[in-house]
Order: sequence, then C-alpha cells, then structure tokens
Amino acid sequence: MMSDIPMKRGEEKKKRFEEIYKKYSALIIKAVYDMTSDFNIAEEICQHVFMLYFIHMDKIVPGCDKTWLLLTAKRLVIDHFKKASTRNEKLLLDVKDEKASGEDADDIIDKVMKTMAEKELSSEILHDLKRKNRSWYRIISGIYMEERSIEEIAEELGISVSRLYSKMYRAKTYIRKRYGKVYMEYLEWFDK
Repeated sequence: MMSDIPMKRGEEKKKRFEEIYKKYSALIIKAVYDMTSDFNIAEEICQHVFMLYFIHMDKIVPGCDKTWLLLTAKRLVIDHFKKASTRNEKLLLDVKDEKASGEDADDIIDKVMKTMAEKELSSEILHDLKRKNRSWYRIISGIYMEERSIEEIAEELGISVSRLYSKMYRAKTYIRKRYGKVYMEYLEWFDK
C-alpha cells in the first residue's frame, strides 16, 4: 500500500502536466511567436518552458500556472535575444575583419562558423579535462592556452619535467580517445 502513494502522486503529476500542456501550449507558442516572429524559436522556447514547468510544477500554486508559464516564456525570450545579440556582435566583428581581406561572404561565414565550432569543442574538452583530472587540465591549459614553458608548469605543480611529460601524454591519450572521432567528424564537415 505504501508503494502505491508515490505511484499515485506520479500519475497525478503526469495528469496535471498533460492538462496544463494541452490547455496552454498553443498560447505559449503564440506569445513567444509574437515576441520573436520566428516559429522555430517559439516551438523551442515552448518546449523549454514546459520542461521547466514539469520540474517546478510542485512549487507552483494551482491556478497560477498560466501566469508562471507566460512569465517564464518572457524570460526565456529575453535570454534568447541577449545571447543572440552577443553572438551577432561577435559575428559582425569577425565578418568586418574578414571583409577587409577581400574574401567573399560564403568564405567569411564558413571561416567564422569554423572558428566558433573550434572554440566550442576546445571549451568542451577543457571542461571535461578539468572534471576528469585537475593536473591534466593545468598542464594542457598552461602549455596550449597560456603558452607557458614546461619547466615553469612542472615547478608550479611541484613535479619533475619527466613526470609532467608523462601526465601530458596521459592527458593527450584521454583526449584522443574521448574526442578523436568527434574531431574527425568536425574536420570532415568543414572540409566539404
């Protein structure tokens, strides 16, 4: 009998979610579309709103669902425009720099997209390395990002240079195993 209680709560939560989704999903899409004039963005933000709603629905006062959904949608649209603005400013600066060199628009866009993808992949690798092994992270970021000498990093870590080379080898092996396939797919995609 005790195990039936969580099952009933789960079913009640699922039922409430489905009712609210059916009742307000079209309204949220319309509200977001009115703010963005982009149906794809409206659908994406609507999904995000309802995902957040499902996570937090136990904390929302019954009867305030519509208000919560609309406010959350509005906040997500504002966040979307802030992020898009930052990306567009960076993209425009990169395009202006490239236009001065006389390249055509397609080449410029390809180059900017490739640079953005490289930065994203590098960032992902560094975050993963930091979680996996802090000394690997300090070695790789010190050598390749900060362009510091091996001797300087070994001294900072309190290890010998040969020990640092050993750790660097293990870090590179980990990166190759974990990201080698992704990197090759990335190269193939941009070399088309």
